[in-house]
Amino acid sequence: MDYLGAIGAYHEIIKHYPLESEAYLRLGRLLAGEERFDEAIDVLRQGLVIDSQSREILNTLGGIYVSTRKHDEALAMLQRYVSLAPDEPNAHDSLGLTYQSVGQYELAIVEYNRALAINPKFEVAIVHLGNVYFQMGQYHQAIKLYERYIEVAPSDMERARGYRYIEQVYLKKGDNARAVETAKQTMKYEKTYSWAQLLLALYRGEVAKAEQLKQELLAKYPYTTRGTRLSMRYLSYYDGLISLKSGLANEAIASFSETLRHAAMYWDIDSFDDCLANAYLELGQLDEASEEYKRILSFNPNYPLVHYHLGQTYEHQGKRDRARTEYEKFIQVWKNSDADLPEIIAAKKWLTSQS
Repeated sequence: MDYLGAIGAYHEIIKHYPLESEAYLRLGRLLAGEERFDEAIDVLRQGLVIDSQSREILNTLGGIYVSTRKHDEALAMLQRYVSLAPDEPNAHDSLGLTYQSVGQYELAIVEYNRALAINPKFEVAIVHLGNVYFQMGQYHQAIKLYERYIEVAPSDMERARGYRYIEQVYLKKGDNARAVETAKQTMKYEKTYSWAQLLLALYRGEVAKAEQLKQELLAKYPYTTRGTRLSMRYLSYYDGLISLKSGLANEAIASFSETLRHAAMYWDIDSFDDCLANAYLELGQLDEASEEYKRILSFNPNYPLVHYHLGQTYEHQGKRDRARTEYEKFIQVWKNSDADLPEIIAAKKWLTSQS
């Protein structure tokens, strides 16, 4: 986990072996893990000059462009990857992630299904497809895909991920009993870390327990992801939630603001892009909430629940016409969602009351 040492070593390799394209790939990934994105892009582009057909460099560069909200550049890299490897499921999965990151969910589903048509047991595409359905409010379908993912997952870590995602779906649905049972399943496979327990404690309002679990996680950090540092969004996000539940408004806002300064986890079930906006809404800071929700919609016009929460914001401000517009957009975006979700029920009820 000496990332700076590794970066120095790869610079030395490139100095002595400037045509070694894999060194550019590894260095680019490390730099991206340190959130030195401009440097990472420059290094990876140098690697492409040496090997213009490198699928791994195209894939990595595309992922960095997604993280930095450069959608057009990401599409160019990943469409090129698909053209070079049309029968490689990972190419379609990566392109699907790009579409998903900007709310083009139907196009993402097409690409994930193409990946699975090539390899029905390609577990990465299965879990990403589950995430799309979760973000579209189709929780029942998402759970089925996470269960399928658990069946084909190649490691205990991946099985724990599947159960943790199912736990998050049940918590969103307000089904705490099933969330508890799923968290127990998660812990069978996730013996080292405490993500599932921490999430459950926060939803139950057990702030002291959540703080204890956070300290356990801190003692075991940093995690790695394919040899690079994992995004620090996780810890600052949970810091913000603990502060919010503890009534520490300023600390919560500071932590959520810090969360958004770190790279988005576009590949995860939740990228936490709306954490600051949701905190503003909960704290009654409505002007700040509306501006933050509009910022999110500028890069993803279909971001989960943002139209709903922006509708709530306008409703609290007495801006009924704007609230109506947002609730109608929300229902349109979630037109195929599960019918029993509380947000869908509330939005339809409010619109009916205003007719």
